[in-house]
Amino acid sequence: LHVAVSAAAVPPGSSSRIERMISSAMAQRGKPYVFGSVGPRSYDCSGLVVHSFLAVGVHLPHYTGDLLHLGHAVGKSAMRRGDLVFPSSHHVGIYLGGGMMVVAPHSGTVVQVQKVYAFYTARRLL
Repeated sequence: LHVAVSAAAVPPGSSSRIERMISSAMAQRGKPYVFGSVGPRSYDCSGLVVHSFLAVGVHLPHYTGDLLHLGHAVGKSAMRRGDLVFPSSHHVGIYLGGGMMVVAPHSGTVVQVQKVYAFYTARRLL
């Protein structure tokens, strides 16, 4: 059961918690994008986020539209490692810093690190 988590329900994260979540996402690199998949063999963009946050005990909904409303908004210049970055309202990745994100891009690709190519919004959950 996936339950939406509000900003108030997620305690402030330590850097080690954020790094564990990012490590979980990075360990999925090379696995194929499959729409609707939440792992462990394949992922879509929100499935990668769900899987990665579950590694630190945070249950999230597997729908990008719902993720847009969790945590609190972060401006592009204020993003930090572990924030959710949305290049559009239909796509999400995990911000790594330095303008890079780990993401499951689209059909025919694999989970990978890539440049944040556009900015719609960002949300901080940890």
